[in-house]
Amino acid sequence: MSEGPVALFTVWPRIAAALRARPCVLFLDFDGTLLPFTTNPDSARLSPEQRALLRRLARAPGWTVAAVSGRALSDLRRRIGVPGLIYAGNHGLEIEGKGLRFRHPGALAATKELAALRRETSRATKGLPGVRVENKRLSWTLHFRGVPPAARRRVLRTFWNTVRAAVRTDRVGIRRGVMSREVLPPVGWDKGAAVRWILARLREHSRPVVIYLGDDAADEPAFAALGSNGVSVIVGGRSRSRARFFVRNPADVENLLFLFTQVLEGRLSP
Repeated sequence: MSEGPVALFTVWPRIAAALRARPCVLFLDFDGTLLPFTTNPDSARLSPEQRALLRRLARAPGWTVAAVSGRALSDLRRRIGVPGLIYAGNHGLEIEGKGLRFRHPGALAATKELAALRRETSRATKGLPGVRVENKRLSWTLHFRGVPPAARRRVLRTFWNTVRAAVRTDRVGIRRGVMSREVLPPVGWDKGAAVRWILARLREHSRPVVIYLGDDAADEPAFAALGSNGVSVIVGGRSRSRARFFVRNPADVENLLFLFTQVLEGRLSP
């Protein structure tokens, strides 16, 4: 991690050559990767052009495309809206697509505890401007991106007061996000575990090129899971990351998806 990720497009010819010779498993985060972050997570939608690119990749022989997100699986599927993908929601606690189906049993067992804490937090933060509590069933998230900076400390203090006892007794876990706090079941599962679970079940692929694009700390376990054998890409170019490569922003990600389709169509020279 000392040297930091390398700009992906500087090594693109090597990646393109590998993609012409081998199948590919492409993992994509959603918020901050396919789309920029927004103060209103409900407004996040892919463009028709992005959907068309994903559709072409998902249909390509030898390619598997998986969306891996902290959003609930149903929410992720609705916002992407492309058939033929593997959808992994709640950081991989729930997975569906291409014949795969998974619900983490420990997460299912914790739903009552999670729901009780979510309701308590919703009551405690009611009336605080800009706060949103998102119910994802197997987890939930407190969003405070829309909260005025001067009020954020109060929001976090209120949140911690409601979840402290459950955290200290290991009944739930907390993940810090960008202007968010996620409350999750204490099951030791993350995006890295989800990537390994999916790859282990794609038996038809022989030595695929495995690519993962993500943008924040929640994606680091997936970068670690790929190690030096995969193409791990941090969106935003953070210097301290387990990712091997970086691109600048979601616009670069869309450009990369386009380049993938060009490789498939044989329009790029070696």
